[in-house]
Amino acid sequence: MDGATIVKTIAAYLGLIDSVSSDLKKLIHQSFRSAIELLNFASNVSGKQQKEYLRQALLKFVEATVVEENENLVSSYLGLAMCLHLLGDDMNAKLSMEKLEKVELTFKEQFRSSIAASVAQSYMLRHERERRLKAFKIKSLEIMAEQKITSFQVY
Repeated sequence: MDGATIVKTIAAYLGLIDSVSSDLKKLIHQSFRSAIELLNFASNVSGKQQKEYLRQALLKFVEATVVEENENLVSSYLGLAMCLHLLGDDMNAKLSMEKLEKVELTFKEQFRSSIAASVAQSYMLRHERERRLKAFKIKSLEIMAEQKITSFQVY
């Protein structure tokens, strides 16, 4: 590595300059982020103004479907379908949903999605177990009250 490359690498690491890859990532995700922001604007207004924001978001989602990958591509197709549906174009909304179903995630994204699903399932199971335990305790207290039991005896 020459001196200029080392200085540039250290400066990028310290955040003094953005690396080319981070600038490229920002550029790639620009349409997707713009579309999301336009949807937020559309949710705060109504009538003609809302439809205009939806049309603009639709165009940004179309742009995003060309450059995005994995979860953002799925979200782009979903956003596109939603905009089309809200604008009354259900036929193209359906076509967008069909394209969404054909998106293939990379192995890394599949692994990350499966981990997220496992964590969510574990959380739900724990929550269900806690809910059942609470219901059991309540039922036990009700039975104890009916039987006028004030304490448990362990045998």
